[in-house]
Amino acid sequence: MTLNEKYVDYYVQYESGNRFKTNNRLPSLFAEFGDVRYEGDKHAAFKHWWQTKVNGEERGVYLFAERLQSLKVGLIEGELAAVDAIQNKELLIIQVPLAMKRTSIDNVLDKILKANLVGEKGRVVRNPNRSNARYHLSKPIKVSKYKIAFDMYEAKKRAEAEGENVSNSKLAKVNDLKMPKSTNEELDFASMSRVISTKVSRYLSDAKKAIENTSNGVFP
Repeated sequence: MTLNEKYVDYYVQYESGNRFKTNNRLPSLFAEFGDVRYEGDKHAAFKHWWQTKVNGEERGVYLFAERLQSLKVGLIEGELAAVDAIQNKELLIIQVPLAMKRTSIDNVLDKILKANLVGEKGRVVRNPNRSNARYHLSKPIKVSKYKIAFDMYEAKKRAEAEGENVSNSKLAKVNDLKMPKSTNEELDFASMSRVISTKVSRYLSDAKKAIENTSNGVFP
């Protein structure tokens, strides 16, 4: 969000008392995410931002932690209870054949729960669709992929700020992005360079889209 120029620019206006008309979620995001500008060490700044209290909780916990569950494990009895359970996104409905062996049931249940269980506040939820946090991932992601994407995006922005037009091949080298292996001996260096350039462009596009999505409270 610190890289989202739209959010930062609007926040400066909002902070100065300018109540502009907007159809998006920015005003509500300002109240919860606050000022994301910083100077100096970004890791120290992030720690300070995360630990700032919002509604009596650390901001990071308030925004991203799973809420403690008030529901209990039990047998669903009756059609109405079953319908209510199906509509409740905080419940996991499991079918158990009564004639099935107990050991087989336990094995299957263990796999299902490991893949879907939402535990105590702050624990990881494997399936974002089952998250009950205020803000959660819109889809499962590979963290290493987005780290590369944001590193490239920031490197490109720094170069542009210094008046340098940095190429995709240079971004690839700076971020130690390796040339993909190929069994096709006919691919020459130019062809391989185009492949790596396309890959860099995709990383930059992913980063840009993820940054823009934060203006709508969507991650990524």
